[in-house]
Amino acid sequence: MVQNSDALELDYAFMQDPHAVYARLSAEGSAHRVMMPPEVPVCGGLPVWLITGYEEVRAALADPRLSTDLSNTDRLFAQREPDQNKRGAFSSALATHMLHSDPPNHTRLRKLVNKAFTSRTIEKLRPEIERVTAELIAGLPDDETVDLLDLFAFPLPIRVICLLLGVPIEDQGNFRSWSKALVSGESPEVTAAASTAMIEYLRELIERKRRVPTEDVLAALVAARDVDDRLTETELVSMAFLLFIGGHETTVNTGSSKRGVCRSS
Repeated sequence: MVQNSDALELDYAFMQDPHAVYARLSAEGSAHRVMMPPEVPVCGGLPVWLITGYEEVRAALADPRLSTDLSNTDRLFAQREPDQNKRGAFSSALATHMLHSDPPNHTRLRKLVNKAFTSRTIEKLRPEIERVTAELIAGLPDDETVDLLDLFAFPLPIRVICLLLGVPIEDQGNFRSWSKALVSGESPEVTAAASTAMIEYLRELIERKRRVPTEDVLAALVAARDVDDRLTETELVSMAFLLFIGGHETTVNTGSSKRGVCRSS
């Protein structure tokens, strides 16, 4: 982490161990002007405010003057670099979801999604989730040290999320590879290819659930409506992507910096 007269420049060391930097900054105050590492997709090299205080974060999230709307973000990037699309190859069809919207649109999306995430819908999946968990545990090698992240923590959430979305088991490998490509930031070409493939697959899956309704969350999202309002095609695709990334990547990355091992018996 390098400091200049205007802002802290977050560097490669921050990318490798951000928690150490957060702890240091938290001890110094609640808000800091920083420059994003150049390697970070979309916002690399941009000056931003990094807020570390809990109460301050809550206040910022509730402040109507601040926005998470993706169109506002694009306009800010356009002011800085008019000839460049900072979002690059990451399609808006995967980013038009609740986390990138402000009220009243956020309120509308959340209300419709709540109609799909009923306790009854989730409870129906309990036996299958328990079966998948037991299957993964039974598959751990006997009497040797195993990497729980690779053999359990990684495959479990992707299997569960695919259950939620009603993704056939034979297609789950594709979901895994597309997901890794989209969050890796490897190159615009790789991101564009994965983005296009996932969008095409989700659109086709949504259409199948329109023709033949199933008992899963994605089918419930297709059917969810409020009077004459319902999720648009783009919102459905983006919401499915959000569920996948939110349930899979965040669970896996919880332990990505400290890989867990155990000895099975």
